Amino acid sequence: MPRDGELYVFADSANRVAKERAMRRRQLKWLWARLKQLSLMALSREELLMKLGAARAHAPAAWRLVVIAGSA
Repeated sequence: MPRDGELYVFADSANRVAKERAMRRRQLKWLWARLKQLSLMALSREELLMKLGAARAHAPAAWRLVVIAGSA
């Protein structure tokens, strides 16, 4: 696809798709384990938010697949 004097080519590789899926799966597995650990801890709101932020930074691709619901 030519654009602005450059030529862009989209290449789709089944091996790359499988690798990216495996990376997301590994991140999600880690994130679920971490969220379970956090659920068992007695944390203040601020501590919990900090730990959730660290988990989000560690597994950003998996984080998009998880919804965190707070209790009111």
